[in-house]
Amino acid sequence: MLRYLTIGTPVHNSLKDMYGLFRFLEVPVFSTYVHFRKDFEKDPKASTFKMQVVLRSLMLRRKKDDKINGRPLIVLPEKVFPSQLALMEEYKRGICRIFSRRTGTI
Repeated sequence: MLRYLTIGTPVHNSLKDMYGLFRFLEVPVFSTYVHFRKDFEKDPKASTFKMQVVLRSLMLRRKKDDKINGRPLIVLPEKVFPSQLALMEEYKRGICRIFSRRTGTI
């Protein structure tokens, strides 16, 4: 059975975050958390290098600016950053004024 995984940013806090992904993909070398920890928790610098090697062998990386036959892989709409004015109630404005005077900030 083939397994595919589509993700944005796999590592949020540490290399341990990758274990669940490897487990889902059923990567034999990391079949247990004990094996994973043995390989990736000793030396942080060496562990990062090892992880990069493993990921290069498993991953097909695509970015939004990649092209195929000279054409964009995907065409995304322009980003829109709408702004909306939010009015504070009078008592909240008062709290902000007091905080501002005490801290010397705006």
